[in-house]
Amino acid sequence: MELAQTRIPYLPPDWTVARVAKYAAKLGVFILVPGLHQIACKRRILGGLLMVLYFAAEFAWANEPFNFSDEDYLISSLSGNLSE
Repeated sequence: MELAQTRIPYLPPDWTVARVAKYAAKLGVFILVPGLHQIACKRRILGGLLMVLYFAAEFAWANEPFNFSDEDYLISSLSGNLSE
């Protein structure tokens, strides 16, 4: 428990290790989930819209019918793959 209350030298005096850890965790969550910061700032419509757009794009990217990043993928067989 003493480590959590330890002061950090180059930060303001009220910043402890526990406070820095909580701040870093919040920052990480806000970066990983777009729109969450807007929701926390009481802009629920914009934050919700950003989250919906992000998750829709992730879903579409994960479920694409063909893989353009595959080096062995032949563009000439695109029409055959699209019909499937």
